[in-house]
Amino acid sequence: MCGSEREWGPDTAAAVEDAAGVPCDQAVGDEALPAPAPVTGVAVFGQWAKVTMAADGGTAFLAMFHGGWRVVAAGCHGRGDRPYDCELCEG
Repeated sequence: MCGSEREWGPDTAAAVEDAAGVPCDQAVGDEALPAPAPVTGVAVFGQWAKVTMAADGGTAFLAMFHGGWRVVAAGCHGRGDRPYDCELCEG
């Protein structure tokens, strides 16, 4: 499992590991994710949430699982009318 089971969605962790060909913890560390930044916005849509960070902290998407919220995509940046481009995601 990638990091704490309380951090990443199970499909996200598996996809990151499969794409990188290395253990998930190493794959996440190798990604060019934005530096941590203060949260500037949260929008919840049922079992899904979008968390926006300050400056170039990007956006993260979360999903509700048994036991709480987990990250399903991180290092995401908007592209106008097109879907977000994410450094780490499940698909």
